[in-house]
Amino acid sequence: MSRNCARVCVRHVGTGRAEVLDEVDLTGEHGLEALRQRLEQVFAVPVACQRLRAGVPPRLVETAADIQPLDTILLESTVPETPHHRRRPSTNTNTASRNRKRPVGTRGAKQLATDAAIQPAEATAALGTQLVNALSGSAGSAREAQAFRRALREARTEHDQEVRAADRYRAALARSYHVVREESDHADTGASGNASRFWIVQYPKMGARTAMHEDTHVRSLPVDVLREIIREVYGMPPEHRENLRPAKMAQVSPLVFWNVVEYWWRLDHGHQPRLEDALCTLLPTLDWQWLRTRRRTPSQKRFRSL
Repeated sequence: MSRNCARVCVRHVGTGRAEVLDEVDLTGEHGLEALRQRLEQVFAVPVACQRLRAGVPPRLVETAADIQPLDTILLESTVPETPHHRRRPSTNTNTASRNRKRPVGTRGAKQLATDAAIQPAEATAALGTQLVNALSGSAGSAREAQAFRRALREARTEHDQEVRAADRYRAALARSYHVVREESDHADTGASGNASRFWIVQYPKMGARTAMHEDTHVRSLPVDVLREIIREVYGMPPEHRENLRPAKMAQVSPLVFWNVVEYWWRLDHGHQPRLEDALCTLLPTLDWQWLRTRRRTPSQKRFRSL
């Protein structure tokens, strides 16, 4: 991978499909335009209909500088505005034919009645037949096979992200990761005049002896910036606040996760760490009791009884 290129994860908000794009060059004035053209090829969303969000919390992407390494980019499909056409006046002067009510026994009503009469067992058997035809490559199953392969690819990508996040969380607790200071050619310079530092974080893969994961271009955030990011996410609705749980944060935002981990270990804790305590130390005035309880989701049976 080139030094100026990065790896980004893009998730389509409407379909939930996620793809990892390698060799993404966000440098230069045409970096964002090149990314949009690549997203059009991968997700079949025209450039004019793309809306990108990135960061924690997600913010609208206007320039390539708004996308940081290891950010998960959210792709939203928008509908371009089209001029409204006036309805042509009807030339039919027979108001009786226009206002008459259709009888119940129309073709559409018969089709609805037929669909409602299908038994669940028959529907399951029909779905199984379609999957078998898709796997066997029989004639007329190209569309089903393409949808089936897409679903498998998306499920595999999501599973890989969950496994990698679990390895991050496990390495942070065991302190079995290794941080290398990266010398970036395109490092940003802040108000203090010091170039922002980037890390390369290496941590072991679960079940492997020597294989390692590697998170590149992880920006070192000042503690004040880290506090403001966490404070802003804390003030969001509960479903977004759940992303502050360390295990969830390791998947949603590796950038914030590694900065929280490094902040905690810089305090020279020799005992088994609890990353929840790192958040309490960063923002002690906020209520973090909900982090120590498991979120309970009511079952479908519970919803039916309400």
